[in-house]
Amino acid sequence: MLGVVAQITAIAQVGEPPATGRFPLVTAREVADVLVDADDWKVARIAAGDLAQDVERVTGRLPAVRHAPDDRTACAVLIGTLGASTLVDGLVAAGRLDVADLRGQWESFVIEAIDEPMPGVARGLVIAGSDRRGTAYGVYELSRRIGVSPWYWWADVAPERRTELYVDPARVRVGPPAVRYRGIFINDEMWGIRPWAEGTLAPGEGRGLGPTTYARVFELLLRLRANHIWPAMHRGTIPFNYYPRNREVADDYAIVMGSSHIEPMLRNNMHGAEWDREGGGEWNYAVNREAILDYWERRIETNGHYENIYTIGMRGKDDEPMTGGATRGEQIALLERIFRDQREILARHVDPDPASIPQVFIPYTEVLGLYDAGLQVPDDVTICWPDDNFGYIRRLPTDAERRRSGGSGVYYHLQWLNGATTAYTWLNTTPPALIFAELTKAWQHGARRLWVLNVGDIKPGELGTELFLEMAWDPVRWRLDGVREFLVRWARRDLDPRFAEEIADLLEEHFRLGFARRPEHLVQSRGGQPLEFSWFSHEHYGDEAGLRLARYAAIARRAEEIYEQLPDARKDAFFELVLYPVRCAALMNEKVISADRSLRDAAAGRATAHEHAERARAAARQILELTERYDAGLLTAGDKWRYMMHWAPGPWGGQRHQFEMPPLSDFDGLGPPRLEVAPEGGRGGAVAELSVFTRGQRFIDLFNTGRGEIEWRARASVPWLLTEPPVGRFVTGRRLWVRVDWDAAPRGGQLDAAIEIESNAGSARVTVPVFAPAEPARDSLTGFVESHGCVSMEAEHFSRRRDGDGSAWQVIGGLGRCGDSVGVFPTTVASRSEPAAIRAHSPALDYEMHLFGTGDHVLHVDCLPTQPVAPGRGARVAISLDDGEPVILDEQARDVPSGVLANLRRWVAPLPIDEPGRHVLTLWMVDPGVIVDRIAVHTAAPPPSYLGPPESFRGRGAR
Repeated sequence: MLGVVAQITAIAQVGEPPATGRFPLVTAREVADVLVDADDWKVARIAAGDLAQDVERVTGRLPAVRHAPDDRTACAVLIGTLGASTLVDGLVAAGRLDVADLRGQWESFVIEAIDEPMPGVARGLVIAGSDRRGTAYGVYELSRRIGVSPWYWWADVAPERRTELYVDPARVRVGPPAVRYRGIFINDEMWGIRPWAEGTLAPGEGRGLGPTTYARVFELLLRLRANHIWPAMHRGTIPFNYYPRNREVADDYAIVMGSSHIEPMLRNNMHGAEWDREGGGEWNYAVNREAILDYWERRIETNGHYENIYTIGMRGKDDEPMTGGATRGEQIALLERIFRDQREILARHVDPDPASIPQVFIPYTEVLGLYDAGLQVPDDVTICWPDDNFGYIRRLPTDAERRRSGGSGVYYHLQWLNGATTAYTWLNTTPPALIFAELTKAWQHGARRLWVLNVGDIKPGELGTELFLEMAWDPVRWRLDGVREFLVRWARRDLDPRFAEEIADLLEEHFRLGFARRPEHLVQSRGGQPLEFSWFSHEHYGDEAGLRLARYAAIARRAEEIYEQLPDARKDAFFELVLYPVRCAALMNEKVISADRSLRDAAAGRATAHEHAERARAAARQILELTERYDAGLLTAGDKWRYMMHWAPGPWGGQRHQFEMPPLSDFDGLGPPRLEVAPEGGRGGAVAELSVFTRGQRFIDLFNTGRGEIEWRARASVPWLLTEPPVGRFVTGRRLWVRVDWDAAPRGGQLDAAIEIESNAGSARVTVPVFAPAEPARDSLTGFVESHGCVSMEAEHFSRRRDGDGSAWQVIGGLGRCGDSVGVFPTTVASRSEPAAIRAHSPALDYEMHLFGTGDHVLHVDCLPTQPVAPGRGARVAISLDDGEPVILDEQARDVPSGVLANLRRWVAPLPIDEPGRHVLTLWMVDPGVIVDRIAVHTAAPPPSYLGPPESFRGRGAR
């Protein structure tokens, strides 16, 4: 039985005022005691104390925590673990508590109200766990239901105050979780959680994360129903096990300890860490086996009696490939010997039967190649499949691998650090919908034993962390459109129900904009070459760069407005969870795009260059101010998070090229004022075409190459061509908008029009091409209509869906570079590579479109850069036109702009069109796991841009 109650639910189990039969947790006259057996697991006693404090956080009244009732106990919350609590076991023995569906289960619990549970106690609310973590999860479930967020401490989410609390007496049964081990990896901690722990939370515990910090982390994990952690381990961080209390605190909180892919046998091998301090000689098993074995064995001797998952295998120090073995075959043989030796150590110190000991092998980066080349991993060892560091799982188990007794897992990244400018360690911009899609795929392929999320410093990855762990608890409860529901419920619980829908809206936009290009990836540096920072077009598609800034400005402005309307108690949480990441992402884009515009304007002689340079500098200053506010200026929390947030976290060696200011120009004109124009489309004297189908408007930039004021006036050659504004004055530059009054404009194909611009500093004439055919009429068409040399279709806007054998294309809301996307689910269906099989068995999507010409057009199919689900599979789709034969698009059709930084894999193929008019383009599944974002048919060479053409006009027949 999977968890029937998720961490964010709409079910009100606790409330006020009283109702018949409800358990009185807090009333006007009394507060129920919290009872927990003194001999129960330590984590049960910790959770009981936390519950009492949570009640006080909500009501201002602190329940007494007792080990047995006294004469003052009228009502009590009875907390206990089956087999470890006399309180709970006594109720079971007396027939008062039915645990038949609980006993022997993993991490499960019941909450149930019982009358007269023991002498002198009139009412009892029993929280019974099947094991120690089950008990803790049950206690924290009640805390959540009285209004205490899992993030009450880590994100300063203040609970709503109540005077009374009454609990619904209906029995609640939760568990076991879908994924057995669910946890996080604190990583790349050098700019956040480590300096914060050292300088703010626990300054007496040195340059690492000690027991004070980990107690807070472990409590958070239990509140999120996690049970596992890979502790912080990077350069300069005191290793976890160098604090003797750390492993004891982990056991107190019932957290299963583990270690990352470069830390076999619970050993931190980073430069300057445990091997350099305790080991002897080279970190090379082929030449230094005995010293390395002794090093591993000493750790298992001290930690083997705790609950651990042991990483086996070996990689190089500092996250590098393993040394030893000149050939791939020799490396495989060496790793297999390492497996045998490590399991012998475990058998000596943990359990004589290694198959009973939780172990994991993580085929990260180069190790996956060794595994796919034949490396034999013991059958009882869990294989934890990594993503590609950018959120796309590299591969999943085959049918044979799903039969392994050790099962499979997933290692996933919310952030990533490397020595180049592909790192992303600052703002959390991984879309929840991508997390959802990839984890759904992993679950469907049987990766269900261990899920670990690289969370960096925990902050600001709160949202993604909770979604990941919710899905690990119960992935099947989520629909493909469930991410939106998650965002709304999260905002309602932790921020303000009045603004929950709006907060979900602005976060969806925030993640969509970041998915097109992360803030950390706006400035790139490769091999000592000049910085790259010019991505978005300033000349095409309505000013692609400017539109991006406008979209960011809109959500940043709305976030500020919501912040001002929140009660003071919730403002810090909103700042940390929404306002800071949204505003900083907007400002980073303002900084880089304005810098790009500054240089472009200077090269064109535009006096506006210095204005854009000033905008870039102002944005950089505001990022610093917001970060200082996060660290030391929160409304209620004050300087609680000092040193946690850094405006330029990484990468190595202080080379923070990603966060550098690109070159700027302060050119502000030269000589007397002179009018020049730059029409949209960059075609000299003509602006990009206006179409009766897309409608819209075009811009003409008026600019001064000199200094001094310019007075100007625009006159259209025809009365149905309109300008906004028609007249004005400027010193540096002004944008003029051009549109058509379509009610007054004639029909007849290609119309000729122009704008004459006169000024005291010269004149200019701009041709305005207008496409307005007499036939077909705009309102008579169905599907997408060609305009401006293309038909551009967001993949989710199909005309018709045809399901295949046990699978179907489905819309993935919130995932895409401009809109949503589509993928085939379930992802476990067979690939189809023969046209006849594709047509007979594959799911398909039809896209109706209307083309005005014939010839050799070019098809673009934009997909996300997902990985094949298993060896021997691909990431292919097929296309057919007008019921023709499906044509497979494979690696030979792949285009250059593809890549994870752009979240794009583009297939390019010829598309001959023999006659104009209506056509149907069909998208077929070839391989499952492919996610399609957009489809475009280009009837002319597209102008350079980052996002490509906006979606074309759709007639009433399209979905």
